Amino acid sequence: MIKVGSAISTNVSPVEAANEVLDRATAPLEGSPVDLAFVFVSSTHGPRVQEVASSLAPRLAGATVLGCTTQASIGEEREIEEGPAVALWVAHLPGTVLVPFRLSFERTPDGQALIGFPILEDHIKSVFLLADPYTFPTQHLLQSLNDDYPDLPVFGGQASGAGAGQIALVLGDKVLNEGAVGVQIGGAIDVTPLVSQGCKPIGDPYIVTQARGNIIFKVGGKPPLFRLREIMSKMTPEDHANAAHNLHVGVVIDERKADPAPGDFLIRPVLQADPETGAISVGDVLTVGQTVQFQVRDAATADADFRGLLEERLGQTGGRDPVGALLFTCNGRGSNLFGSPNHDVNVLRDNVPGLPVAGMFCGGEIGPIGGKNFLHGFTASVALFLEPFPPRDD
Repeated sequence: MIKVGSAISTNVSPVEAANEVLDRATAPLEGSPVDLAFVFVSSTHGPRVQEVASSLAPRLAGATVLGCTTQASIGEEREIEEGPAVALWVAHLPGTVLVPFRLSFERTPDGQALIGFPILEDHIKSVFLLADPYTFPTQHLLQSLNDDYPDLPVFGGQASGAGAGQIALVLGDKVLNEGAVGVQIGGAIDVTPLVSQGCKPIGDPYIVTQARGNIIFKVGGKPPLFRLREIMSKMTPEDHANAAHNLHVGVVIDERKADPAPGDFLIRPVLQADPETGAISVGDVLTVGQTVQFQVRDAATADADFRGLLEERLGQTGGRDPVGALLFTCNGRGSNLFGSPNHDVNVLRDNVPGLPVAGMFCGGEIGPIGGKNFLHGFTASVALFLEPFPPRDD
């Protein structure tokens, strides 16, 4: 049986915080060994991450341990957005295969290359990745995995809360200052994704008819600003004001879908607009023929989207309740978006009371949309751990 525990401490001493979370997080395992652990250390403790890793190591000997620094640590029912915090998530995973790895992006005689990713065996079901955004090309790796291993979900995020050269990654008892760390997971475990981008579509979908790079010149044969003015002219004053400040574009992932729903869009921000030409620039490269739709984000929409997707996902588990969850949420959510702390973690625990949860605020969240993995922004990406279905007697 899978056993999971989580804990968080705001002790100003990183060593004492590590010992506190170890005691509380491992209690639900009732003496069973820890196979997998994630530790999330607030940037306040950043210079002392090695003390945290070294304190955890003796009692987590034999376990795969991953972690990183973060702007805010998440554990139990709290998201600690300011001050010191150490969050720990531990799991006993019998029958599970764990393949930890360290990645680097290096210059080789044949050009730059990703070094260190283990060959994916057939039994691997998911991958977790924690990356330094300043030294590792996360999107490049995700694109390679999408091309070579379609339908393999990747979870995780980019470390946050510190500048270049100050990010710390944890792999076992070692602390690294560049690249990425991760683990491949296979065997007797099901990990199912929930990615809430928190936007609602406005207007109609349009085909991109003229674009270059990340600039869209025409959608449906007309400049996108022309289309947007048509849409906003029919809005209430409140919705009009929200759209003016929280505008995004949704890009349909699977063009084979005739009637794309909200979960079928990859959300990207609108960066700039040219009032003379009506063109807009967005946070991704688009091509002619892709389907796009304007989107807006606000606290109410983000809340409803997260709750709705979670309810839908829980209804697809075949009657199995999650036994644990890892939460990777944007540093632009939390109090910045919802006006009060603990929103995302409380939504999870409201729907699954007592669910062991830990995670972090990210500088980019990793999760699958439409069967492909992406690096997101302003998103909550959740990995729900489930007991596998028992084998059938044929």
